[in-house]
Amino acid sequence: MPAKELYANRFSVHVSETIAGTRAFAEVPTYAAAFSKEAFIIHRLEYAFTDASLDALVANDDMLMAGLCTSNKVYGLNPVDSFPEPGVLDVVKITGNLRGAAANLFLNQIPITRDFTNLPGGGFIVPSRPLFVAVQGGGLGAAITVDVRGWFTRVELKDAEFLELLDAYRLVV
Repeated sequence: MPAKELYANRFSVHVSETIAGTRAFAEVPTYAAAFSKEAFIIHRLEYAFTDASLDALVANDDMLMAGLCTSNKVYGLNPVDSFPEPGVLDVVKITGNLRGAAANLFLNQIPITRDFTNLPGGGFIVPSRPLFVAVQGGGLGAAITVDVRGWFTRVELKDAEFLELLDAYRLVV
């Protein structure tokens, strides 16, 4: 078995909205050839919103959203919108929920860890390119930022397996 299939690899992506409330995307540096039949098994993702982004949650229904996508043209990151989209692989959402007096204690647990190792195969399989990290705020007065780290293992697929994978994420146009 080739070494690339034995060990986990890691990527790291930083992405910021340019204008509050818009989606922003950054491509994951996979270093995979454009036409290779390589796929990734995603084992773990860690989402870390900046303190400034978390401080932007000042009203009920303010939200921070981030996700891993196979396209930079997804409709939205809100789970209600993104669950039917095959190109949204994973998404996290933090929502403002004010209770009681105006002064509240907000407990931040950063990074938000998504562990997929107990799935069959030790994670979920995705085409190696393209992969994007997306971020979007809702109801906020400032643009937000997220850093995402991911752990993955590379696997080579046969032609038919790779085409089936592409079709599953609707990458063939």
